[in-house]
Amino acid sequence: MPEVRSRITILLPAPETLPQFLLLNDVVTDFVKFCEGATVSSWQPHVWNGWWINERKGMTELDANVMLIGDSLALMTSRALAYYLEHLKRHCQEVFDQEIVWVTMHEITRVSEGDYQKR
Repeated sequence: MPEVRSRITILLPAPETLPQFLLLNDVVTDFVKFCEGATVSSWQPHVWNGWWINERKGMTELDANVMLIGDSLALMTSRALAYYLEHLKRHCQEVFDQEIVWVTMHEITRVSEGDYQKR
């Protein structure tokens, strides 16, 4: 039976300081609990170790990031989900000293037929 969920993707800078590392650890722990599981890239090496071409500043910057992907049973219209993600985003922007932290979500329909049936 198909199962509707909200797919959440969070892209965070790779930690460079102890407070950033501790925040990332807390974010991952909380996100896994919130979504009842998540896929998390390694921060050593980073999921993306590339370049951010910053048009506003007219420069290219090293850009190492960690990606988290989770599927929440909370629908995208859930006020609790919006509050959780907005609070998380603002806190990460502050600790990682970022103008923007990307947090996206979209609705998915997961095919769950046959799950948990080992042969």
